[in-house]
Amino acid sequence: MTRVLLHIIVLYGLFSIELLAQQCDIIYVSTGGVDSGLNIGSKDNPSSLFYGLSMTNNTLNTLYLASGTYALDTSIYLKSNLKIVGGFDPISWEKTNAANTVLFRNTLNPDTNPERLVAIYGNNISGFELQDIVIQTANVFTKGASTYGIHLSSCSNYSITRCKVIAGNAANGNAGAKGDDGLDGIDGDDGEDGDETNEPGYCCRLGGIGGSGSFAGSSTGGNGGDGGEQGFYVSPAGGDAYNGYAGTAGVGPGAGVEGNGGYKIVVSFWDPNCVRTPGNDGQTGLDGLDGNQGLNGVPGNYGFNNGFFIPGNGTNGTIGDHGYGGGGGGGGGSLGGVVHDWPFNGFPDNKNGTGAGGGGAGEGGQAGEGGEGAQGGGSSFALYLYQNGVNGFIYDCQLSAGNYGLAGIGGNGGAGGNGGSGGDGGGIQNCNIGAGGEGGNGGNGGNGGIGGNGADGISDDIYEDNCSNSLNVYNIYSLQQPLVYVNNGGCTGYPVYFNTQASGNVQWYFGSGATPATSVGVQNFCTYSTTGKKTFTLVNNGIAYTYSSFIEILSQSTSGMSQINSTDSILCAGATGSYSATSLADEYLWLVTGPDSTDTIQGATAIQLSGYTFDSAGSYNVILKTYDNCCGYSFPDTFNVAVENLQAPGLSILCNDADLTICKGEPLDFLASDSLGLNNLSYKWYLNGTNTNVNSYMYSSNLINDGDQIYCVAEVSIGCSAGLTDTSDILSITVIDAPLLSCNADSFYLGSPTYLNATVSSGGLSPFTYQWDFGDTTYGSGDSVVHIYPGLGAFSYSVTVTDSNNCTGTCQGLINIVTELIASFSADTVIGCAPMSVQFTNESLNAITYHWTFGDGNASNTSDPSHTFINPGNYTVTLKAFGSGGNDSLIVASQVFVHSSPVSNFQAFPQHISKNGDSVYFADNSLNATNWYWTFGDVSSGAANNSSLQNPVHYYASDGNYNVSLHVSNTYSCDDSITKENFISIEFSNINEPFAISQIILYPNPFNEDVFIETKGITETNIHTNVYDMQGKRVASFNISEQKKIRAGSWEPGTYLISFTVNEKTFSTYVIKQ
Repeated sequence: MTRVLLHIIVLYGLFSIELLAQQCDIIYVSTGGVDSGLNIGSKDNPSSLFYGLSMTNNTLNTLYLASGTYALDTSIYLKSNLKIVGGFDPISWEKTNAANTVLFRNTLNPDTNPERLVAIYGNNISGFELQDIVIQTANVFTKGASTYGIHLSSCSNYSITRCKVIAGNAANGNAGAKGDDGLDGIDGDDGEDGDETNEPGYCCRLGGIGGSGSFAGSSTGGNGGDGGEQGFYVSPAGGDAYNGYAGTAGVGPGAGVEGNGGYKIVVSFWDPNCVRTPGNDGQTGLDGLDGNQGLNGVPGNYGFNNGFFIPGNGTNGTIGDHGYGGGGGGGGGSLGGVVHDWPFNGFPDNKNGTGAGGGGAGEGGQAGEGGEGAQGGGSSFALYLYQNGVNGFIYDCQLSAGNYGLAGIGGNGGAGGNGGSGGDGGGIQNCNIGAGGEGGNGGNGGNGGIGGNGADGISDDIYEDNCSNSLNVYNIYSLQQPLVYVNNGGCTGYPVYFNTQASGNVQWYFGSGATPATSVGVQNFCTYSTTGKKTFTLVNNGIAYTYSSFIEILSQSTSGMSQINSTDSILCAGATGSYSATSLADEYLWLVTGPDSTDTIQGATAIQLSGYTFDSAGSYNVILKTYDNCCGYSFPDTFNVAVENLQAPGLSILCNDADLTICKGEPLDFLASDSLGLNNLSYKWYLNGTNTNVNSYMYSSNLINDGDQIYCVAEVSIGCSAGLTDTSDILSITVIDAPLLSCNADSFYLGSPTYLNATVSSGGLSPFTYQWDFGDTTYGSGDSVVHIYPGLGAFSYSVTVTDSNNCTGTCQGLINIVTELIASFSADTVIGCAPMSVQFTNESLNAITYHWTFGDGNASNTSDPSHTFINPGNYTVTLKAFGSGGNDSLIVASQVFVHSSPVSNFQAFPQHISKNGDSVYFADNSLNATNWYWTFGDVSSGAANNSSLQNPVHYYASDGNYNVSLHVSNTYSCDDSITKENFISIEFSNINEPFAISQIILYPNPFNEDVFIETKGITETNIHTNVYDMQGKRVASFNISEQKKIRAGSWEPGTYLISFTVNEKTFSTYVIKQ
């Protein structure tokens, strides 16, 4: 039997399926915990947080909280002697700092009076512990609320270890509301306009009513005074009028004073030019005074009361004073004494009138309400202590208060209402009666006072309120502590497993009562001989990290080790083994780990593992762990079992030539290997089924032929598998014959390329590579190559071909390099006009005889021929040269370009002129001409004797016969000339001659369709007529006796020459077609 105790750290990872029964006096809590069920609060059925808290009592007072976030809808209230420890893995329940246990107090169900959000309360308790927990409150946003991570009141003998307490941000104080704005005062009414007519009585003289009643307690505006009553007349020259009445004052000490009434107007006769003066108008009432502004509120000051922060709220501003009403305007004076109904009844009319009423005054505006005082901001406290008792300890904690709440801003006071406007006095446009005075405006209401600002809150990580006993704070906490994992059953003598993710050098110091006291490596274990909190230290790369009270040994135990008893350590595949535990336990866990799987057998009665079958060969570990209901699992004991299998070898053979293709005569090496790695194998190699008597894992031969087959047989010589054999795959060998190569060369002239080609006709395996030796100490590659030999004479060349299997073949040849024959020539000109003569010069090298062809059907055998090209065109000239080195030819396509020459010709009309003032029109009839030069034979005309126009006009001033010449050329400078002698005849008619053009009348001219001909004094049968266009083309010809109308509908618009011939004399004139 073999036991391995040194590997228990590695084996610990195999026990992830442990039975999770509840440990003694510990309640297990998880984020998904339940509130009911079997063994609630155990590892296999953890409770919810608040249900676990409800389960605690004087003895069951420890809560282990799995990592995760616990949402707290209400605050937690601690009890005396309660322990809450976080940082446990929810599956394995190992203790770690890799995942946080977070108690997050959300914003539901906050406390009031004062407004606050508290995660944990402790009130008048002692002996409690909080460890490895993140305690956090949410941020609050309303009513100036405060946040408290932990709030302890009159607590003692407690400890808070390695906790992070994060208080949320406190709420800002609400701003004070703005005071209500005051209402505007009512406007006063306008006074009536009075009456300047003969209306009797009191028409239209009432004053306006002052504004009132917009709000309770308002200052009413005064009424406007009435206008004076209608004046009267007393015959014969008497009568009187009435003064206007004063308005009334507004109500209150600051009210406006009333305006006085205007004076009466008494006159005998009504004046259309208006006798009213300002003294006759009522006076304006005075405005009421504005109300005073209210007082501002007092800023707040924060405080504390009964262990809680009290925000400092500002007080409200006071209301302002109402505005005062204005005074009413005075009424206008009336008009009297105006004579009416005298001396006749009804004439004149009664013009005595009533005065206009004064305007009513405006009501005073209402005062604005005072602004509301603002709330003070809340405060944030990570730990708040009130009347702290003795022995309060903080170890390695991080306490972070949030932001304090900002004070609210006091509300602005309401704006005072505007005073009402005074009414207008009546009769502003009156002529002979007094107008009413305007009513005074009401005063504006006073603004309300501004509310007092709140006070800012405060922010403290630790706040001690009315504490006579100071808190003991010991912090050696490092934010960068390496992550550790500790699996602890909680009993002395039982294994405590340590693991870390730190890299580099790692050394553990396990603390008091530990065996061993120290160890090296990322994974380790120890046992503790004493109970209580255990602090250990991890030294990583020379830096020490202390984990205060990280684990706790709760119970004293007698044994943490159980051993396996068995003799079945070596077995064959398919055999069974039996194994038993040497000590009693509450549960037994057996693990059988093999090459491919792990079997688990567990239970309270599984003290023995009997008849376990080992199905396959390999190394097995039989592992036993016992379980104690209070202490957890013991150290594992491991029993090693070796299992052999009945197994034939797995044979394969390899060849040094991977593709099994070789050249004829090439040696081959073969190697046999067993995929199972079996020892003591014997070998037999077979060639084409015949044993070669080679007993080795290697075989070599250079006598392999195409198609030979090689295989090997291996046999196990000892052990359970003795006699079992395996045969390898058969390797078929391909033997390639050497490639059969042919080669040739072409073109053997000095200084010119020689073309060499090689071809494999049989043998070898493509693709092929070729290497040439040109016989002149130079080399090349490729099946077709080009080489220029440096001199004359014979050269031996060779080419070697290599196939894809490195098989080779060779071909050789002999070439003779000679001087090269080259045909070449030049021409003295290659562009000209037909006929064109060209002199060719022979420039060939190493030639003896020649043959020329000129491309026009002609040839020559002379060395340097001259040839004339008769016709225009492009001609290809070829020279073939012959010599001792062979023959060569030079063909120059379209080398000679022969251009067409122009042909000069022309005509004129008329050629005979008898009428003084007529001109001759010349028309070009040349072929292929682009340039013209005329000579008209009229030397006396000076510079006009010549023209470069294509179709010129010339005027001959004298009788006579004239020679005319035309020289033409084209774009290729080819030219031609023609002279026509006596071509033009000029003989002007005498005025006494019996016939003149005036005897022939043409009409209309210009014309659109037809031209009519009328003759006078001549015989029509003797007149012949020709019609020409300006290019000399004849467009009509007829005798006048046959046709007296020229039909010209198809003619193009322009000028036309009409020639009449009478008795061999020609007369001409012009007509114009529109």
